[in-house]
Amino acid sequence: MDEQLHLQLREVTREVINIVLEHVEVQVAHERARPRVWRQKWIARRTARGASYELLRELAVEDTQEYYFALRLTEDSFNVLLDRVTPDIQRSVTYMRCVLPAKVKLHAVLYMMAHGTSFRTMLHLFRVPKSTLSKMISEVCDAIYNALKDYIQEFGDGVDCDVTLEFGDGVGCDVMLEFGDGVGCGGVDEM
Repeated sequence: MDEQLHLQLREVTREVINIVLEHVEVQVAHERARPRVWRQKWIARRTARGASYELLRELAVEDTQEYYFALRLTEDSFNVLLDRVTPDIQRSVTYMRCVLPAKVKLHAVLYMMAHGTSFRTMLHLFRVPKSTLSKMISEVCDAIYNALKDYIQEFGDGVDCDVTLEFGDGVGCDVMLEFGDGVGCGGVDEM
């Protein structure tokens, strides 16, 4: 009797395991059927409709004065700066993701520095997620500094100079130089 009870228990256990396995297989198939969203569809259209690909390209050709107003640089100066910073800010293409071109990074950061624009506005204009913007700002600013450090005038020991980067409400970028006698200046000028 014990042997027969043991065989019945084994058979019931197998049936329960088969039912659980079928349920797990159905759930796994259902999970695989749902696509994961890595980025929003409208952000993915950056190359077709983003400001760097559309608006700034049009301004460079049709209205150079507005292009200058947008970035505080002429197109030629922008291209010279882009050539200098690209090795520092361009990433390699990987199997997992497409890279954000150095041109888009530089356009976005220069626009933000020129206008003190919010991350949300930059997200909408350049179609770059806010988290990516927050990471790339310091990277691009460091690259600009390294590219132009030969053109930066250093003050002697007799001059007290504080350099501050101000992020108005955490969204803008402004450079302010303040001298010991209370005189200050700020902004981004052409090279």
